[in-house]
Amino acid sequence: MLYDLAFYKAEIGEVLFNSSIKTIPYKTFMDSSIKRVDLNGVNQIASYAFFECHFLKEVVIREESVIIRDHAFNRTYNLEGIYIPAKAELEGGSFMDSGLKTVIMGEEVSFSTASFAECYDLQTLILPDSMKSLPDVSFRDCISLAKLYIPEGVSEIGDECFKDAVVNLFGKK
Repeated sequence: MLYDLAFYKAEIGEVLFNSSIKTIPYKTFMDSSIKRVDLNGVNQIASYAFFECHFLKEVVIREESVIIRDHAFNRTYNLEGIYIPAKAELEGGSFMDSGLKTVIMGEEVSFSTASFAECYDLQTLILPDSMKSLPDVSFRDCISLAKLYIPEGVSEIGDECFKDAVVNLFGKK
């Protein structure tokens, strides 16, 4: 079992979880020097678990239906890409103000307000065809978003979803 703040400000390079760890608690790695984490078997990542992990470059999420709580990866400036598995649930601000350049989502992923807000370097966003809505301020200040395809099933785009974002929208031909 892991406890809150277990690796707070720790000098640590890489972590591979075994299948007995199911939850990454509150602020577990906050402000640590972690560079890579493989979340094998993890089905819940608590609020602020990787907050201000400025050296984090790679995150591997293997479990479908993983729950990523609010601000879990907030201010992870070196995290450039993420694959979010099918049926994952992201709470508000989960990747806010991170260095993400590429986000690829599996089918039936859901996310909440401001999940990717202030991702200034976000260039590529691949939403699943199963996406039905884009929550409020989801992509606020995403000033580098070069291409975005909004799936046909999206029937609702929330308030200020793309406020102050620079984006080229593309649809099916």
